[in-house]
Amino acid sequence: AAAGPSAAEVERLMSDPRVRELQYKLAHGGEKFKLEVTNEKPQEVRNIVVPEGASEEEQMAALQRAMEEEARNKQREADEEARRAAAAKAERIAQSDPWCYVLSGAGTAAANGTYMRDGTAVKNGARVYVNERGFLLSHEVVGGGEGWIVGVAPKAYYGFQTTDKLAPEEGWAVQEHGSSPAPRVAHVEPRMAVEAAKREGNAAFKKGDHAAAVQRYGEALETAAACSGAHGLSDELLAVLHGNRAEARLQLGEHAEAEGDADAALELDPCFVKAYVRRAKALHAQERWGAAEAALRDALDVSPGAREVLAQQEEYRVAALARSGKEAVLSELSGLLGRLSALVRRKGTASEVTSLLRQLPSLLASLKTKPTDDLAVPGGLIYESAPNHDAQVYVRLATNGFALLAPLLRPMPKGAKEELLGAALETVAAAVRDCPTSMSAFDKYVPQLVPILRAKAATSLEVLRSAVRLLGAMGVRASARRVMHDPATAEGLMHVLSFPDSSSQRLHVAIIAALEDMRDTGTLANLLAVEGAPETFWREAHSRNKDVNGPSRGLIGTAMTSAVCRRRLGLRERTKRIVELVEKMTADAPVREEYVVARRAAGAAPAATGDDDDDEVKWPLRDVAALPESDTRALGEIARGLA
Repeated sequence: AAAGPSAAEVERLMSDPRVRELQYKLAHGGEKFKLEVTNEKPQEVRNIVVPEGASEEEQMAALQRAMEEEARNKQREADEEARRAAAAKAERIAQSDPWCYVLSGAGTAAANGTYMRDGTAVKNGARVYVNERGFLLSHEVVGGGEGWIVGVAPKAYYGFQTTDKLAPEEGWAVQEHGSSPAPRVAHVEPRMAVEAAKREGNAAFKKGDHAAAVQRYGEALETAAACSGAHGLSDELLAVLHGNRAEARLQLGEHAEAEGDADAALELDPCFVKAYVRRAKALHAQERWGAAEAALRDALDVSPGAREVLAQQEEYRVAALARSGKEAVLSELSGLLGRLSALVRRKGTASEVTSLLRQLPSLLASLKTKPTDDLAVPGGLIYESAPNHDAQVYVRLATNGFALLAPLLRPMPKGAKEELLGAALETVAAAVRDCPTSMSAFDKYVPQLVPILRAKAATSLEVLRSAVRLLGAMGVRASARRVMHDPATAEGLMHVLSFPDSSSQRLHVAIIAALEDMRDTGTLANLLAVEGAPETFWREAHSRNKDVNGPSRGLIGTAMTSAVCRRRLGLRERTKRIVELVEKMTADAPVREEYVVARRAAGAAPAATGDDDDDEVKWPLRDVAALPESDTRALGEIARGLA
């Protein structure tokens, strides 16, 4: 049992007012108190029970017993914690089979460095490790003692006496031939080595260095093979490594090797959906169409509804149509995109690539019928230009998910190269418009629009228009909305929107509809800060085009809910325009009542018609419930903003 307070400590405690208060509480049934003993941490004392009328000595004895019990409890907790730590250490040592050790900070410089396994050599139950200078790290038994030694036989430089089969991190002693200070030793487990190589492979892949990625993934797999059965090297981890290497090999055009990696991944993890997709890609590239489609069906068996698999199936269906020659548009696209791929890879001239790209947008649209309420139109159907979904999917497939076109989407000097940028932007905009799977594939390239929009001063209006058109085509995606929110792109975006647009592609509609749907006052504040931006939104809100005036009015309604946006809209100077806007928005709403708000002043001449009612100024009360929901919502937000 832990020793209690000494007589001197008890004497000091008895003179402390806090102890007197404690004695009183003890005598009256207190349940939980704290007592501070000299400089020790406050000790918690619970449920001290003493007989009523107990003497001071009996109370102190009860207090001392409680403190002793508390000390025993703490000792038991400390012992249990030590036991758990020892068990964890024993388990760690039992599971540990280091791939290598890294020594650093040793006074003998040659002893520092990475110590790799010396083949399969084992000494006294532990592996032997060697660095590039010939220094050994081994477990030795010398003169009845045992421990770890760093040195070159027969010279010992550093040592640590222990029976553990895992070399300690610190606490090493300098031996006869070593120099101070002693080293610090870090052990690298097989899983750690494999994960490190995997991270290096991922980094190389992101940089586009696919050959280096293949090499790093290969090193990770070699390490895993050499440490087969080591703790942490699960089948799932190895499957991911094979799957990653398969993707890197696909990028290098090594389709047979990619197929082998995908098969290895599936053998390790039959539920690895990405491995099925990569196997399908490898098979498709080898023109084994049926096997590729079967791989995708297997993937859907594992994960029904997987978007990546469904998108891949869509591409292969369109590719089959193109091969069949039954679709003239797809056949023409196949030829154009084949030449585009060859031109880009052999670095053809800007004018050559531009000429080819300009042919693509027209092939990505088709005429489709649309019902109309115009009774003068025979059959009640009209034609309109709409995206050709199959053609869009084929472009995505033939450009490897737009990876072929992505390098062209960057600021370029005016001239032939800027025309190339504009043509590339228009092609991608046509390829993603209203096509969710193509939008998803282009998501990762949307940030490339930021430097184009930022370079407003050095970029022609036509190229900026193309960039904004692509941004509008991606408007429903979060990636595009992040670009719209970027203050640095606001000037370029508003510069384009400041020009009226009556084209059939309705550039303003896509952007303004996306902004209205965002309902983000921060984005609006960024845009309204641009000179002339408020006038642009007011103009579009009064447009006759219902596709753009509705979202524009909604934008103004959203802006009215923010003090910053209200100031930037210049509401005090535009009160009349607000009234005009509200009147225009409610013009089609039925009138329920009319209120007389003013009369002809006394003594004024009567109205020319002689009708006294002509001297009354009336305002109508309209039923806004009959208006479209978007106008009703905008009116409500305008009213709240005015309030």
